[in-house]
Amino acid sequence: MKVKTFVLIAELVFLLSIAGSAFAHHFDVKNEKGEVEHWQAEATSPNHLVRAGWTRDIVKAGDQITISGYRAKNGTTIMRFQKMILANGQEVQEGGVDYR
Repeated sequence: MKVKTFVLIAELVFLLSIAGSAFAHHFDVKNEKGEVEHWQAEATSPNHLVRAGWTRDIVKAGDQITISGYRAKNGTTIMRFQKMILANGQEVQEGGVDYR
């Protein structure tokens, strides 16, 4: 089975939670029908993200982002985070900020 990366454009980020051993990025996306879907992106542990330069305010509620990753096999609106592009054009990967 071939795994495909896909890209979502989040209309509104509403929560970035870093707690304990879990990282979750919650955001809304309009689907092809114009309906709002609530998505969650999961990544590596907060410890790794913090060491890679992430902070709690890397994105704020209301920011528009482009996010890519791998959708859950069961088709739910959960994805394995790969990278995102912030509103200012800065690319952020799971391993940290790309300063190229």
